[in-house]
Order: sequence, then C-alpha cells, then structure tokens
Amino acid sequence: MREASSLKMRYSVRDRREMHRISRLQTDETVFLGTKKMSRRYQKMWERWLESKGCDIAIVFEEQPMSS
Repeated sequence: MREASSLKMRYSVRDRREMHRISRLQTDETVFLGTKKMSRRYQKMWERWLESKGCDIAIVFEEQPMSS
C-alpha cells in the first residue's frame, strides 16, 4: 500500500493509466520470471511513454478571502 500512495503522489492520472495498460499486456509471471529481455521490453515501453507524453499541466485554485 505504501508503494501505491507514493505512485499517486509522483505520477499523474495519465501516467498511472499507462502503467496499468502496460501491466495488462502480459501476466506478472511472464514479465518478471521470464527472460531479462522481456522485462527490458516493458521498461523501454515506459521510457518511450515518458519521452512522448509531453508536459503535465497543473491547475491550482487559490481561495479568495471573503469580504464582509
């Protein structure tokens, strides 16, 4: 659970969607217990995503003091 909360803080919704999409391409056993070549393939996919996605835009709303 700690890892999930850190992922929420570090990555945008769009990034987490892409992580989820990549994670569903093969079973965990195939990716992690298979050859290093397979794991490297998914790492490259993630790196290409990060390079191609562009900037994330943050919209911040500030509270205005209430006038009386």
